[in-house]
Amino acid sequence: MMVSDMTVPGVLVPQARELKVVMAARRVLIVEDDRDIQNVIGNTLDESGFDLAFTDSGEAAVTLLNGLKDHYSAIVIDIALRGRMSGWEVGTHARQVSPDFPVIYITGLYADQWLWRGVPNSIMLTKPFAVEQLVVAISGLLTR
Repeated sequence: MMVSDMTVPGVLVPQARELKVVMAARRVLIVEDDRDIQNVIGNTLDESGFDLAFTDSGEAAVTLLNGLKDHYSAIVIDIALRGRMSGWEVGTHARQVSPDFPVIYITGLYADQWLWRGVPNSIMLTKPFAVEQLVVAISGLLTR
């Protein structure tokens, strides 16, 4: 399943069922304002054993992180969000809440800014990507 119809030639992507991860009590906050992308990401992460929460704005994500900082194990953030806050700002705030908080950015336009705007030890996935890549990225950050 792809975030877009495009594929990357020569890249082998394992099926989600091959990436089953027992992640009881591992809740991932997804910050994405496109409902179609939320659905694609949500279906695959759910099938992979993750517990999910969704929001479509940076402001709402910050509110959730402030109120329930121990409730989330990782955050997946689109860079271009509705509202005043960008995904970069949400990632910075997540690290202020918890310095080692796993952050994964997703974007179709701003990947070239990751080196200077992203938080250290984060991951960038450029749209379109195979959502199984997201499963691997989250799992990798949670096992560090």
